[in-house]
Amino acid sequence: MSVSRYGRHRQVDLRHSGGRHLLRLGVILLMMLPVAGGLLAMSGCSSRSKARIMYHCPMHPTYVSDRPADCPICNMRMVPIPGSDGAPVDTNTTPDAGSKTPGAPPPAGSLDDHAVVHIDPAMAATSGIVTTEVDYGKLTHSFTAVGDVAADEARVRSVEARTGGWVRFLHVAATGRHVSTGEPMLVIESPDMLAAQQEYVAAANALDRVGSGAAVDLRANLEALVASARGRLELFGLPKDAIDDLVRTRQPLARIPILAPISGTVTTKNVVEGDRVEPGMTLYTISDLSRIWIEARVFESDLPRIAIGQAALIRLGPSVDAATRALVVRLAVANDDARLRPGQYVDISFEESAETGLVAPASAILDTGIRKLAFVHRADDHYEPRVVTVGRASDGMVAVLSGLSPGEHVVSQAAFLVDSESRLAASLAKAMPAGHAHGGSGQ
Repeated sequence: MSVSRYGRHRQVDLRHSGGRHLLRLGVILLMMLPVAGGLLAMSGCSSRSKARIMYHCPMHPTYVSDRPADCPICNMRMVPIPGSDGAPVDTNTTPDAGSKTPGAPPPAGSLDDHAVVHIDPAMAATSGIVTTEVDYGKLTHSFTAVGDVAADEARVRSVEARTGGWVRFLHVAATGRHVSTGEPMLVIESPDMLAAQQEYVAAANALDRVGSGAAVDLRANLEALVASARGRLELFGLPKDAIDDLVRTRQPLARIPILAPISGTVTTKNVVEGDRVEPGMTLYTISDLSRIWIEARVFESDLPRIAIGQAALIRLGPSVDAATRALVVRLAVANDDARLRPGQYVDISFEESAETGLVAPASAILDTGIRKLAFVHRADDHYEPRVVTVGRASDGMVAVLSGLSPGEHVVSQAAFLVDSESRLAASLAKAMPAGHAHGGSGQ
């Protein structure tokens, strides 16, 4: 019994002892709380005292300072950097489906990166800014092709040797020379021609000797022989004047001139003095260049844009070139002054039907890659950016489909300068606090 009572009393004593220890620990913790709070407060004050508000220039964000001051580059007042300790941060904006990704280009119809900008008239004149009125006008469409000048094949003649022989003299020694019909071109010495002349002289002398009192059959045979000999001379190409001289003088010529069959320009020459020529050999080519062909190479995709009678006489070739996918379009062109020569390279511009509509100078349209802009000059010397839609262009003008109205004036020169000012104004409007204005000369 004593043991059990001792045990129970011991347990009771232990519980009371443990309670006293817990009570003491609680008192100690309560006493330490103010001290810990003070330490935490001191730590917070210390961390805040080390943090500073940072400032930057709205015009030059890369210039950062820990003190509010004027930017040494543009003298603008520096503003707190959003998000730095103590600087205001806009927490009311939340991303949504329509928010833009940082760095992404604005939508095609948006002008978030441009603003209406004021430019003093004197500054505009100094900068070379020129405006042009947008109005209705006729826009003639055209497309270009390249081609070559060629001789009209119906106006080309060859000068050929009718008999064999040797070239003894060249009256026309080079290509490019203009010759007239009947003008001597070269002189050849031909044994066959000499023999034909001698045959004619013999027949003519025999006819003269028999006289008018000869038998009818004999005289008829001699007359036929004379006519045959004369025909052979004509076949050999002996000029008519030379034949008449031969009939009158009965003196054969060892050297015979070859005459130009037509008037024109010598385009090819195949002989030099001393050459041996054979019957049928081409000695020269003469082209009448008073009317020539221009063969334009038109791509297959442009064929629907041309038609016979379109600004010139056009003859379509038979097929499309398999290698270049181009078709030869032939134009007949008057060339009375012979300025165009076969083989020259030319540019051809085909004019299409004109369209009437709103037009503006092509230089007034700035293509950013995602949209096209024009700057409208307003009466208050402000320049307003507009998103425009344009059509086809021709001769420095472009068709305006939307975005501009008749009578408005658009910047047609130095448009890039106005564009840069507009972008700058938009950037400043986003970066600067309300009421802060840039001190540039254009504002």
